[in-house]
Amino acid sequence: MSRLPVRLGSFVIAFAGCLALGCGGDDGGGGGADGGGVDGGAALTCASLTLCTYAEVTQYFTPITAPAGGAIADGQYRLAWVETGRADDDGRLADLEALEIRGGQFRMSGGPRGDLGTWSTSGTDLTLHTTAYCDLSAPDGDADNTWTYRYTATPTELRIYDTGSSGASTWDIVRVWKRMGAADEACALVAAVPTTPGESAACWASNCFCAYAVNTTLPAASCPF
Repeated sequence: MSRLPVRLGSFVIAFAGCLALGCGGDDGGGGGADGGGVDGGAALTCASLTLCTYAEVTQYFTPITAPAGGAIADGQYRLAWVETGRADDDGRLADLEALEIRGGQFRMSGGPRGDLGTWSTSGTDLTLHTTAYCDLSAPDGDADNTWTYRYTATPTELRIYDTGSSGASTWDIVRVWKRMGAADEACALVAAVPTTPGESAACWASNCFCAYAVNTTLPAASCPF
């Protein structure tokens, strides 16, 4: 299965300061009205929204609805859960990630490495073009990578479709992003993971951590990979 353009480093779990409730950073509200590639204010940078965590979300085997396109709202999102068309994937975990969309730009993070770039839509296709890599909140070199996915957007949700494959079999995978009211929701972990698709960001290690920053530097000590 291909993944969205965020480059995560190898895990070195050595931090015990932030347990199930996580530890936060600077407050930051969600963005404005529909984005759709329209200028939404100041340009995004690596420091715009940074998330580093060992938390994960659950994959659910469930019927997959067809992509419907739509206007993508500017704002800050977090990966809430993943839907899969293959039974073998049910209950597996995926990395918790954060996504900010502003104007025609996106910033994706979830570990020490992340992506900054531009996006566009055509019908039910969403194209992400990574123009730079980020090392936590700092720039980490230029990039020139492009991915196209199908998608569905509502004012509060962005569903990005991918395809898994094994031998001759293929199936849909949908990453469900929920628009946040404030950036600290990125580290709002659930006490109990639901058995049907729903908010499922949780820690599966006793020394889990979750830290974020908005328009400032996230210290390396907050991301002990």
